Amino acid sequence: MIWIHVKPYVAKYLLRNYRLYEPGWDALVDISKDKELSTFVDNSLIKPCRWRDTMIKPKEGRSRIAIEISKDKFYRYGWALTATDENRLNSMLENRCKNIAKIFLSTQYMWSGNLSKCIKLLYKTFGWTEDDWDIENIRKIWNRDRVMPKKEIFNLIYQEKTRFVLDKLAENRQITEQGKNAYESNIL
Repeated sequence: MIWIHVKPYVAKYLLRNYRLYEPGWDALVDISKDKELSTFVDNSLIKPCRWRDTMIKPKEGRSRIAIEISKDKFYRYGWALTATDENRLNSMLENRCKNIAKIFLSTQYMWSGNLSKCIKLLYKTFGWTEDDWDIENIRKIWNRDRVMPKKEIFNLIYQEKTRFVLDKLAENRQITEQGKNAYESNIL
């Protein structure tokens, strides 16, 4: 196994998705089922030399996670990551979490329109807390990289609700198919 230092919200993501329940291990993950992560780690494994390699000092507030590797990979390729590869792995995992947050918040924001409620629901759904991932950081991600602008989101909601109502009216024969098509062309 190899040890990496990650941000708390990344640690919770890894533990929720890849945790191995082994006695005596509370932070052991198996990423072998995730082809992208597994391939990256396999290609980055090295056998460290004391005289050449230095250990990374983890930044403040980092969690320590153990990633399981097979004995074959351990003896064939190595049991550590270079500082650069550990940072690249961290970046990859953080981007996954940020994408999850952006997609989840965009979807929830379409229905509620209140970003604070959406962030609280994000915390509740994915098991994160404000200690793991600060609300202000999530707001910055949302404002910088939001999937759709606010006006587009509301227009999309309006169009979908109107289409749904027109479908129900046509289904109950309150309006004809021709009328439904005419009304739909007005909302677009």
